[in-house]
Amino acid sequence: MAKGKGGGKAAKKAAEAEAARLAAEEECTKLDGERQKLEGEEQAKYEAEKAERQRVEAARLAMESERLHQENDSIAFFLGTRANALRAVHLKLKDDVEWRRYLACCPRPDPRLECQINGYLNTLQENPETELEFTLEHCDDNELVIGEAQELVLAAEHFGNGSKREKHLEYLSKIRSLTAAQIDRITAHILQRADEFQNAKGEVQVQAQVDAVKFGLWVNLAKNPRMKTIEIPELNFISELPKSLALASIAVRMLHVYYDELTARAQNEFMAVGGVFAVDLLALPPRRSKRGPFVR
Repeated sequence: MAKGKGGGKAAKKAAEAEAARLAAEEECTKLDGERQKLEGEEQAKYEAEKAERQRVEAARLAMESERLHQENDSIAFFLGTRANALRAVHLKLKDDVEWRRYLACCPRPDPRLECQINGYLNTLQENPETELEFTLEHCDDNELVIGEAQELVLAAEHFGNGSKREKHLEYLSKIRSLTAAQIDRITAHILQRADEFQNAKGEVQVQAQVDAVKFGLWVNLAKNPRMKTIEIPELNFISELPKSLALASIAVRMLHVYYDELTARAQNEFMAVGGVFAVDLLALPPRRSKRGPFVR
């Protein structure tokens, strides 16, 4: 009898546990259904609010577009009058420049005329100067031509003439390249004849400057082991000379140009202020060792 009574209690517990499990599952199913219903209601509310925002924004944009269209219509006459006035001013400035060039008998080429620019470039390339001062004067003239070309670039940009803008930029680049070539050519000329520039102390130090360029050249012909500094007061330049170079066949060129070609090619946010100052270490060409005629 005791055994039967114990078995009944176990069955009862099992039945109660099963009932609790089923009740828990039912509660979970109910909660999951309520959660899904709530998520669905929230999603529907979000979609409705999104659609309403899009409708309001579309209406606002339509009203703004209509307002701008009306404004453009109301100021179209003003814009046309202003554009015509700007063209008239531009033409007057153009005539004034031409007249001033004519009165001054300006020898520089007109950057608006391709034939004059090409003739100017060819003349300087085919007839290189052998005097430093004249070379730098040509470099100064180059910068004046470039200044006029830059004004034409800005005018072409303003009036939306892309082909003229590119053409003037091409001229500008060619003239700047010519300036660099002229400076290199006169540097080589001086180095080949460095002994002709020696002073009483046997030193070779050449300098000259114009508005756009400052040029200095020190040549180590004396090869004095006690030489410790290079100083060119006219250019406010002073530099220590390493011992390893005191007896070397070298030259040092100092060049200060007041235009900046580096910033446009820079890979960072920095830019040159006050022009660009460059110091170049150059090797000297072989010197003659025999008397008599010598072709350099």
